Amino acid sequence: MLNAHRRGVDACAYIYEAAETKAAWGIHTRRRRPLRCALEDEPWTRIEDFPLPTFSSHLEDTLHRAVGYANARRCEYATLEHLLLALIEDPDASEVMRACKVDLAELKQSLTTYVDTELGSLVVDDGEDAMPTAGFQRVIQRAVIHVQSSGRDEVNGANVLVALFAEHESHAAHFLQAQKMTREAAVNVIVHGGAGKPGASPGASMERRLPEGAASRVSTCLWFEKDAETAVRLYVSLVPESGVDYVQRSPGGWPGGDAGDVILVGFHLGGQSFQALNGGQAADYGVAASISVSCADQAEVDRLWGALVAEGGQEIQCGWLRDRWGVPWQIVPEVLPRLLADPDRAAAARVFEAMRHMVKLDAAALERAARG
Repeated sequence: MLNAHRRGVDACAYIYEAAETKAAWGIHTRRRRPLRCALEDEPWTRIEDFPLPTFSSHLEDTLHRAVGYANARRCEYATLEHLLLALIEDPDASEVMRACKVDLAELKQSLTTYVDTELGSLVVDDGEDAMPTAGFQRVIQRAVIHVQSSGRDEVNGANVLVALFAEHESHAAHFLQAQKMTREAAVNVIVHGGAGKPGASPGASMERRLPEGAASRVSTCLWFEKDAETAVRLYVSLVPESGVDYVQRSPGGWPGGDAGDVILVGFHLGGQSFQALNGGQAADYGVAASISVSCADQAEVDRLWGALVAEGGQEIQCGWLRDRWGVPWQIVPEVLPRLLADPDRAAAARVFEAMRHMVKLDAAALERAARG
């Protein structure tokens, strides 16, 4: 279960449960009526105090605006198209879209026409608030999980916009694609363009930078013979929200090189802190530890897998590989944990058995196994 919560003067709480058939969410404020969950009769009220991401105030407004658009049209469900329509007015999401050359006026017109003319089957007269669809909930859950895994503490509209691209078959994703916008372009803007950073001006960097002279208190250190910087440059080019934090050169000779040579590289990978050390001799990593990357779709699985096994890497099994330096990786489509957590344990067992016979994981094949 994933709980994302915010508390303060508005007594606001957001709750999520990631189980596929019980993806609950509730929004409670003193000023607003609670949003109902599409798969629960009552909104959740239980809060557990974990140090998990909060929602920015802009995103709070955006989520209520999305449901408000559905309510105004008397729709039983708030869809991804309602969400995208609301994101157009979200400062963080709209900054990313403008940077990706999206015509916001045209996108708004297209979405408005769609929700006014194509969602007639969702119209009801019961006077109840609209419930977020399962797709709507998955997008929010995906954004929360990604922000949490990146070590950040606030989810904003830009994160939700990126998460929406994983809903490949939705009209919302197609509207963005019609504007020639891609997930990769959006991530690049967030990482390098300052979107979603409080008070940031266009062009300000969103890379996580440590204070001058400081270092993260906890980092995973990877040992290399001599190619630490080369390896790091490859890694940060592959994984979104990654970058080099510092390059340290040795003041004297050591088994790995001479004075002035690179001895240590600090970097962050998907928001996680790492170091790469040139130790002067090869090391055997074994399989007890690995870098695991959750991929939004099969295209990302294929891209990372191909780049990491190139030039001497080794495919192993069940999504595991070693790169050319022997570092173990797990490249995992994000659908896999959800399928393995299916309350239908027979379906989960079929997925597990299918996974055991794979080398590179195939998201579509895993989903077919779940369906039987």
